[in-house]
Amino acid sequence: MTDEWDVIDWARLDGAHGPATEAPAILRAIASPDPEAAGEGRFAFYSSLHHQGSVYPATVAAIPFLADLAMRPGVHGRDELLDSLGLLCAPGTSSAGTRAAVAAVSDRLRPALHDPDVAVREAAVSALARSGPAHGFALRERWAAETVPQIRAALLCAMALYEPVPPAGLLRAAMAEPFPVPLAAAGLLARAGVALSAEEIAFAAAQLDVDEPWDSPWRERDLIDLLDAAGAAALIDALVARPAASARVRAARCLAARFRRWRSAPAALMDRLVRLLGDPDPAVREAAAGAAFEAGRAAAAAADQLALIAEESTTALDVLLRLGDPRAGAAPAPAGAGARPTVPERAAALPGAGAESAPGAGGALVPGAGAELAPGAGGALVPGAGAALVAGLWRVLREGAWWAGPDAARALWRAGVPVGDLIPPLLAMITDSPRPAEAVTVLAEIGAVAAVPALRELAERDERVIQSGQPDHVWRDDELRDHLRSASADLQRRTAESDTPD
Repeated sequence: MTDEWDVIDWARLDGAHGPATEAPAILRAIASPDPEAAGEGRFAFYSSLHHQGSVYPATVAAIPFLADLAMRPGVHGRDELLDSLGLLCAPGTSSAGTRAAVAAVSDRLRPALHDPDVAVREAAVSALARSGPAHGFALRERWAAETVPQIRAALLCAMALYEPVPPAGLLRAAMAEPFPVPLAAAGLLARAGVALSAEEIAFAAAQLDVDEPWDSPWRERDLIDLLDAAGAAALIDALVARPAASARVRAARCLAARFRRWRSAPAALMDRLVRLLGDPDPAVREAAAGAAFEAGRAAAAAADQLALIAEESTTALDVLLRLGDPRAGAAPAPAGAGARPTVPERAAALPGAGAESAPGAGGALVPGAGAELAPGAGGALVPGAGAALVAGLWRVLREGAWWAGPDAARALWRAGVPVGDLIPPLLAMITDSPRPAEAVTVLAEIGAVAAVPALRELAERDERVIQSGQPDHVWRDDELRDHLRSASADLQRRTAESDTPD
């Protein structure tokens, strides 16, 4: 039997590992009546067609079939397929091609809003909301009929994608509904700039302590990110005041999330962190040590408390080590940690302790970019480089190839490209790539004086420049902030020296 996906010439479409000739077998496995085979097919989809968040031409071609399978009765894991379609529209895990392809088939997904399976309905809300504004009315219509609280919370967040300021009356009424609807309503009110009362924040905090099997820590992180400084402090205070240790663990998670996002947060909330580091419950102390890690260098204000728990907490020990606190070298190894390396050994092994580089890339341009560097030339262009080579370098720089962008910018500068033309993509690299420090270095190397105001603004703004999944990104942000200031001062100094008459 020939399935409709067999008519696609998959050999002409790349996936994660080259021509996606395995795509028909993956789709056939997803459609299998055997749940184990179907699960293996869904796993293979992520390995081959949506590998680690990357998308490919074959991904776009597979989307219509994925949508059909998600709506086919009897297919296993339909909620996971709908989740996949939603991810293919989400920032960071999609492309213009995948977003357009999901939008084109999204009408087929609307019946899933009324599916008897709760997981399918919740996944459909996410997929339809992310696929574009065309489904706003259908989502609002489902809100009027839906009774399951977790889906009502998802619907609130989905409707807010297309209504930047949802009706305050609707949100205020939602604050009185069962968990977790009030969490979504509180977050949306805060996002809309509506000040929450102390009672509403306390109520939201109480909701966070409800024990639900599908509950997860991201809910308090979402809420703490949306509140203003006073609201964030009130939420943490309300959690700390609750008798259950689990609520205080959540308070520590809220602190960690706030520290991760805002540079000013550690100073404003350090007294709460100190209190949690002295909590009688070891789980609370460990969660607080994690929050101290997310405070970066500002954790020095809690060093005394961290030293007191360093015997029991590897995290606290790690923070002291990063701070250069001498008590890190004297603290015994935490129980079960085994032989502890010396301080110099641990310092050398910390993420980010050495120079930034792309693993295996050696600083070289991405293969196939249409540009080569002269061996031993320190990144200089091959003599007589032509227009095609320069065009290839521009493509590397403009398309955000972070592992090669700084080298491409250096090569373009040596080829005579004006500094002013290189400043915008390099500034974008500082905020959007995993190698921001190197982009700052290049701006300093090429004498980009016009970038000084932007560099200073990045150094002084409250929101952290580096936002990534790296476990040490707050510490990297602290280092980057110093680097931004140093580069700005160096550029200003060199400009002043060049303007001084002999």
